[in-house]
Amino acid sequence: MKKNSFLLIAAAAMLTVSCSNDVVNNELNRDVISVRATLSKMSKGVLVDGSNLGQFSLYASHGDSAVIPQCSARVDGQGLTSGYGYHYWPQDNGAVPVKFFAWGPNDSKNGGQVNATDNVTFTVQPNDDVDTQVDFVFANTQKDLNSGKNGVNLYFRHALSQIVVKVRNSQPNYKFNVRGWKMVYLDKNGKFTYTGSSTDEIVTLNKSYWSENTDAAVGNYYSKTLGSTELVTSADTIQLAGNMLLVPQDVNKATGYTSPVAGSPLNGSYIAILMNIVEASTDNELKPEQWCCWPVDFAWNPGYKYIYTVDLGGGGYIETTTGGTDPQPVIDMISIIPVLPDWIEYPIDVVLP
Repeated sequence: MKKNSFLLIAAAAMLTVSCSNDVVNNELNRDVISVRATLSKMSKGVLVDGSNLGQFSLYASHGDSAVIPQCSARVDGQGLTSGYGYHYWPQDNGAVPVKFFAWGPNDSKNGGQVNATDNVTFTVQPNDDVDTQVDFVFANTQKDLNSGKNGVNLYFRHALSQIVVKVRNSQPNYKFNVRGWKMVYLDKNGKFTYTGSSTDEIVTLNKSYWSENTDAAVGNYYSKTLGSTELVTSADTIQLAGNMLLVPQDVNKATGYTSPVAGSPLNGSYIAILMNIVEASTDNELKPEQWCCWPVDFAWNPGYKYIYTVDLGGGGYIETTTGGTDPQPVIDMISIIPVLPDWIEYPIDVVLP
């Protein structure tokens, strides 16, 4: 799978970080801490970029003391702003660097917390409604007065995985009317704990920072119903609406049913497409609308955009819970296998002149 391209988007101006209403009059001769936000870019409206990061959380510590208590900041398209007041660099000649952590958007679903040892831990559960899922980005660095007096860059990185599905049709005799899609049998929530070092680069986050809650089950899925039906002919490759932002994870693909008992679910992960099948030449419906599934392994890393292309004309199975039999194919194709006999030796007992 290809890593998505990253584009640096720097805030246009450097403004004072402020997370309190307190103005300290006797600090006028000290150096004020200022920061800039830089973000990796991915191509979806609800994803964070330099123009829509909005409110995020910021925290900075010096040893055991908070230089910037956990607070809210904003990127408003012109730079980083956050209310009133100032925060100052410690006067220790840079002996102990200041550690900065930031994350956003500042959404209650993310539940970010900072503990006394400066580790950042988040419990994340993407919204069931795909269209309202919230991106989750994280940044950290450490600076002293000498290296940070001209501004501390916060390089935000995407902590979730983005999932995209395209459909195509390899069967010219059929057309497919697609009305939805879903990812099935996965972990719907996880815990992100950052234990890495500081960074001044746009790099992907390590998947080891995520601990899955091992709740993968057939009942755990994310689905998207399309606003209008997509007609897929043999000439088409169409990207379906509803890019998903999901917790990075590894899940094995479905290979059959969990038991021979009727009602048993499939035993692993798959992509499912809600569609019906019509004959291309007559538009007569051959199979009514139903969920059809394509088993697939999930191996998602933070900051990656995974694009799955599903061939509706082959390889899929009817999504049922009729345990005890193998999954039934979506299209029962006639398969012709030519069998040729061996050559038969026919000796000619004739001596030619």
